[in-house]
Amino acid sequence: MKKIMFNDRYNLTQLVLQRYKTRTVRIENLEKNSPYETFIPHYPAGEIVAIAQSYRDVFGPDERFLLELSEKEKKGWNNKMFVKACHMPRHIMIHSVDIMPVQVYATNEQNCLEEGIMGVPDEIKDLLPNYWHYDGENAKYFYTPQQAFESLFDSIVGKGVFDRNPLVVTYKFELL
Repeated sequence: MKKIMFNDRYNLTQLVLQRYKTRTVRIENLEKNSPYETFIPHYPAGEIVAIAQSYRDVFGPDERFLLELSEKEKKGWNNKMFVKACHMPRHIMIHSVDIMPVQVYATNEQNCLEEGIMGVPDEIKDLLPNYWHYDGENAKYFYTPQQAFESLFDSIVGKGVFDRNPLVVTYKFELL
């Protein structure tokens, strides 16, 4: 089984676990003129994938689990890059995979909302812009889900990358 990582600085793992985030995009090294038919996605439709979390986040403060791990695996106590998929209790199923320029993807409001862009509660809609994402320290507010997605995308992959309009692989998934 493979694992997939979501950015914790932007609270994306929690949004997946709370079922607010049901889509993700990944930049791939594809030329815009190359045939898409030759592309094999890292996570094909129908695949079940483990959600990577640090062992500490999965097993809590009880460090007895560490006794069963190799020295290399112990790095996973605080860093999900070093965890094994077989130890992860939460999974997603990939439902669909597509390839498109990120700006085309972002024109669809529903795509942006399924990326974990949040709407403000109805009680305060008149006080703030209607959409937001967490930026690691604070909430950042926007008037459209597309603006919020562009900001989140650039925050994660690098400022100005959205404007360069790279091809992205889009994955629609559900939490199992």
